[in-house]
Amino acid sequence: MELIVNFKEEIFEYVVLNDNKELVKYSTINPILDQDDIVCGRVIQKSPLKETFFIEYQKGKTGLLIKASGFKIGDKVICKLIRNEIPPFKSAKLMPYKIDEDLEVYEIKKSNSKLLEIINEYNIDEITCNPSVFASIFKGKAKLNSKPFDEVLIEEISELKNPIINLKNGARIIIEQTAAFCAIDVDSASSNDNTDEINLIAVKEIVRQLILREIKGIILIDFIGHSFNKNLTEVINYLKSQKDVLKFISVTKLNLIEIMRKY
Repeated sequence: MELIVNFKEEIFEYVVLNDNKELVKYSTINPILDQDDIVCGRVIQKSPLKETFFIEYQKGKTGLLIKASGFKIGDKVICKLIRNEIPPFKSAKLMPYKIDEDLEVYEIKKSNSKLLEIINEYNIDEITCNPSVFASIFKGKAKLNSKPFDEVLIEEISELKNPIINLKNGARIIIEQTAAFCAIDVDSASSNDNTDEINLIAVKEIVRQLILREIKGIILIDFIGHSFNKNLTEVINYLKSQKDVLKFISVTKLNLIEIMRKY
C-alpha cells in the first residue's frame, strides 16, 4: 500500500541506503511514500527501519507521547510517517533511550480530533525521548494482556472455582461453602509477614472474593491468631465499613468472625 503525501510543491530529498550502506540523496516533488518510508522535515528515508523509539512532542505546555519507528543520524532521529496521521517533523533531537518492548503505548486515532489538532500545528521546535516522562506516564497504567480474550476469561472463571486464593505475600485464603454457611480460613503458608499484616491484607481480599463468587448467607472467618488484639479490631472496623457488601454480626467465643450477606 502506498501513501500519497502532498508537500505543497516543495522539493524533498530522498535519502536512500545503498548496498554499501552509504546514504545517497535524491530530490523530487510530491513524493509517493511506501508504508515503510519515514520522513523528517524535508528528508525522506527509504532504508529499512532499524529501531523503535518513544517520541515526545512538546509545544509550550502541551506534550504528546507516541510510539514510532525510525533510525538515528548523529543526534537526530528520523521517524516513520504513520498513515498520514503524523505530519513531517520540522526538527527532531534525540536523547538516547531504547524502548522496553514490553510496554504498551496508546496509538493516536483519527477520531481523537484534539490530539490531531495539536499535532497538525507542526511548527514544533523539538521532539525528545525522555525516560523520566515515560516513567511518570506509564506509572499505574495496566498493560494489555497478550492472551486471547476467551483464554483469559476461561482462566478467570477457573480461579473462581478454586477454593484456595494465593496472596502476593505468600499467605493464602481457603474458602469452603456448605449448605448451612461458608467457612473461610486465613493461612500464613509461606508468608514472612507478621500475623497482623497478613490479616489486614487477607480481609480486603476476602471482601473482594465474596463479591466475585456471589457468596451469601452466614460466613465465618478464621483469621490467624486467636487473641483479640488491636489489629483484629482494625480488621473488624474494615468489615463494618463495607456496609454495601456485608453485615458484621459478631466475634464468637472461639474468636471466629461472623458476617452475613443477604440473598
